[in-house]
Amino acid sequence: MTATSWRNFALTSTIITGRRFQPSPRRRRMLRPVHAGYELVCVSAIEAQDAEARLQNLRHCGFPIERMIATDNAEIDDSPKAAALRELQPVVFVDDFLPYLRRIPDNIHAALILREQNGSPNVGANLVWAHSRHADLADFTLWWLNR
Repeated sequence: MTATSWRNFALTSTIITGRRFQPSPRRRRMLRPVHAGYELVCVSAIEAQDAEARLQNLRHCGFPIERMIATDNAEIDDSPKAAALRELQPVVFVDDFLPYLRRIPDNIHAALILREQNGSPNVGANLVWAHSRHADLADFTLWWLNR
């Protein structure tokens, strides 16, 4: 798996099949929240029947995720992840898709992983939904743990 495909996988949780690999030191930094006492939960706007495959792919890529919540991708006024986030009450929610930050609870820190601007939904006035913005997941992790 190339660095580019890892970055795309880490940011978008695209289902990827293939061989297991050893994360590089930079990729291992993304796992530091677990060592700091945080539980990583994946909330994904996918169909329920795809949840187990998504969880296995994340684990194969080295993410120590124990819980997977599939929310479907319904076209509603709230983020399709908002209801799950209200129930979980996490301290932080990280996503690379700005529309998924819409109407999540204000007490949850909303971190946006930026994408290339050409064709990205992560531009414009709605950036106010993001409490913080980061180049990638490793950048967010270092920022969060060092703040």
